[in-house]
This record gives sequence, structure tokens and C-alpha cells, in this order.
Amino acid sequence: MPAEESSSGLPLIGPVLGAPRNISGALADLRSIAEGMRFLPELLRTLAMIEARVESLDDEVKEMRRAVDTLNGQVGELDTAISKLEPHLEEMRASLRPLKRVVGRMSRAGRRGGEPSDPEAESPAED
Repeated sequence: MPAEESSSGLPLIGPVLGAPRNISGALADLRSIAEGMRFLPELLRTLAMIEARVESLDDEVKEMRRAVDTLNGQVGELDTAISKLEPHLEEMRASLRPLKRVVGRMSRAGRRGGEPSDPEAESPAED
């Protein structure tokens, strides 16, 4: 029995009868593809805007990187200057400790009813 004939001896007409169904499915697929293609121009515009913004941000980031690099050098100089000042600041703190104790005593005396230690304490505070 040849491949083109069915068991009844007639040519196979199944593929021919199934053709409209296959064509309908193919047309539905084409319709879906066409509907999806409608969004491509809008997608292209959106991507172009994103790309333009990213390029401008890229320039800004490069500029910020250069600024940070220059700040790194300045921070090193600042650290050096602070380390030179630290011994002097410690010396100043040590010399001001006696004054701080005197001010504390005067404040305590003022709270106990003695002379106010702070001239601003005599006048009402302004908001």
C-alpha cells in the first residue's frame, strides 16, 4: 500500500482538511507578532531617551570622580594639619581646666542663691 493512500485506497486528504486550521493558527500567530511590533517604535524611543540620560549621567559621574580624587589629596593634607594641631589643642585644654573649675564653682554658688555667675542669667532669655 503506497504512503499516499489510506486503508480504503483513497489519497490521504487529512492534511488538506487540516490546512484551514493550520492557516488559521498561522494567521493568529502573525496577528500576535504584528500587535507586538506596534510597540517597537515606542520602545525604541524610550530606550533612546534612557541612553541619552545615561550618557549625560556618565559625564556627571566622571566629573564627580575627578572631584573626589582631588578631595582625597586635600583630606591627606587636612589630616597632617590636624595632627600638627593636636598637641597645641591638648596644651590649651590643660591650661583651661582651672578656669573651667572656677566657672563650675561660680555656677553652683549662683544656683544656691549667691551672686549669679552669668550676667545673661540676670536678664530674661530672648527667644
